[in-house]
Amino acid sequence: MNIWRRGILMRNPYIRTAFRVARVPREALRRTTIIQLISETRRIIQASPEAHTIMGEPVTGAENNQAEKILLDPRKRILEELLHHAGEAVPLEQVRKLAGRIVSEMTVEEAEELPVTNLRGLESWARKIVEKFLEDNPGPDPSFGSLETGIIPPFGTREDE
Repeated sequence: MNIWRRGILMRNPYIRTAFRVARVPREALRRTTIIQLISETRRIIQASPEAHTIMGEPVTGAENNQAEKILLDPRKRILEELLHHAGEAVPLEQVRKLAGRIVSEMTVEEAEELPVTNLRGLESWARKIVEKFLEDNPGPDPSFGSLETGIIPPFGTREDE
């Protein structure tokens, strides 16, 4: 089935998945948990139709019912999981450790004012920290799409140098 024919052609099917419509995390597997979350979403929609929106467009009760049918049917759910991106935690522990080392090195023992007012000399140091983090980064999760696989450093790419 062509996923672009599931609804209005102007609506991206990758953004409005059954998981997002029903507010069910992709990791939820127990049927009772899924039913409970869908019922909670149904109550929210009935209380205030504008309370649950995706990209500024409110979710209707009919969409929630359709999402329930998809998420409770194992075959349809598998297809829906292919559309929905998995949650990923960004590996920031290395950056936090490096930032902690910087703070410990830069802390002033006495409460005196720094004589240096221009801190541009630290830019190259910050660039090296970011480059080290990007080199040590294991890379993006393979379940991400092509747009999410490119890591853009905050200080530009190496070709800019």
